Amino acid sequence: MNISIFYLINNNLNNYFLNLILPYLTNLGSIAVLLLICVVLYVTGGKKEKKVALIAILGLDIASLIVSLIKPIVGELRPFLVLQNVNLLVQENGIYSFPSGHTSLAFTVATILGLSYKFKNISLIYITLAIAAVVGFSRIYLGVHYPIDVLGGSGVGVLSGFVALKLGDYVFKNLGVYNGNY
Repeated sequence: MNISIFYLINNNLNNYFLNLILPYLTNLGSIAVLLLICVVLYVTGGKKEKKVALIAILGLDIASLIVSLIKPIVGELRPFLVLQNVNLLVQENGIYSFPSGHTSLAFTVATILGLSYKFKNISLIYITLAIAAVVGFSRIYLGVHYPIDVLGGSGVGVLSGFVALKLGDYVFKNLGVYNGNY
């Protein structure tokens, strides 16, 4: 089923519009773009934004560590290395596929930002998770991950986000700078 869904997304949904935008949207899960978002949030924001930015960086570290430990243990090769007729639309250097690093990083930041901010008393979690889901979808569409890789990456990301929020909350409370905004 994993391969069937991969081909459904990678081959059957292939179209000009997605070929044009998904190679760019996938970068919303790159460490460079997410760190840049954290830096901008830290530099331009107030006290709460600085805390959220630091917690997000902690979350990115946690997710990156987990992914880097799991990938060689599982040792699953990327789809374009083992399957026929893969539409590979981006250059990918790594050989291991599970879990998706881009997806885990996107879901980490999505969880942290989504649970830290509200708009008119509505949590932004649904919007941020939808953006992270687009990153995950793009990884399959672009031919560099299987659906199970994206599911694994999303799980790692949500878990990393929760752990970072809890650790950050603990650190800020114990350092005496906690102001009750979380």
